[in-house]
Amino acid sequence: MQNNKKVLHQLRIAKGQMEGIIKMVEKKDYCSNVLAQLAACDKGLKRAASMIIENHLSSCIKMRKDKGVDKKIQEISSILRRYM
Repeated sequence: MQNNKKVLHQLRIAKGQMEGIIKMVEKKDYCSNVLAQLAACDKGLKRAASMIIENHLSSCIKMRKDKGVDKKIQEISSILRRYM
């Protein structure tokens, strides 16, 4: 995987956020605060998933060497980022 360090960094951030969220729930922290942290963690996990998908598109699909593959990869990656 090309962006392995970036993906791992993003996953470690999410892991730290989850550990913090668990502590918040154990302490019965205010629900709104917990939800805000969950949303941030979710966004980070989606960012990591997006990086993995982009890597797959760039490495696996690009190997086919079809015409216009680079443009299609960018287009698909853009669409996935919007919906993830």
